[in-house]
Amino acid sequence: MNPDQSVDVNDIVWLDPNSHTIMFQFDRVTVGFDIDEFLYFCDKVEEARQIMIANPDYVVGKSVVNGVETEVLMPKPEPDDYV
Repeated sequence: MNPDQSVDVNDIVWLDPNSHTIMFQFDRVTVGFDIDEFLYFCDKVEEARQIMIANPDYVVGKSVVNGVETEVLMPKPEPDDYV
């Protein structure tokens, strides 16, 4: 690994080995974390994910874009939305 080049972790995450920074890019927003903060951030995201999945006001659905299926969280429809 060349320390002068960033390393793609996945399609929205990359590592800058020079500064030991992990960066996430969502649309036009990029957020960077020092490597020592990364696992804490992951733990907090997973904790929030579990809380939201358990929240009775929301449901997990599926979305397919360009043949790729992903989970999406959405407000639970009101009963009269089915009429």
